[in-house]
Amino acid sequence: MSTFPYLKQFGVSDKNFIYKFDYDGARFIFLWTGKFDENKPTAWGATRPIYEEQMKQLAQWLDEAKAAGIRKVFVGFHNPVFLPFRHGSHPGSAKSA
Repeated sequence: MSTFPYLKQFGVSDKNFIYKFDYDGARFIFLWTGKFDENKPTAWGATRPIYEEQMKQLAQWLDEAKAAGIRKVFVGFHNPVFLPFRHGSHPGSAKSA
């Protein structure tokens, strides 16, 4: 927190690692997946808050954005939604020669 003290104004604390803000007609939402697990590269092991609480908050933030007329939303999080390159390519992705 000392590296990025401005995050406190968004509600980030040692117990809450998710936040959102609106900028120039777009909503930015940042979720926390937890620590990376080499054995489960796409796992969501977050505890601050847990996955279910984050999804509930995400739905609320998206509903708020829609009600406010915000049509552009960026959702960021740490773990990939598919396996990283070192674990093989994503099905349907172009294979390099």
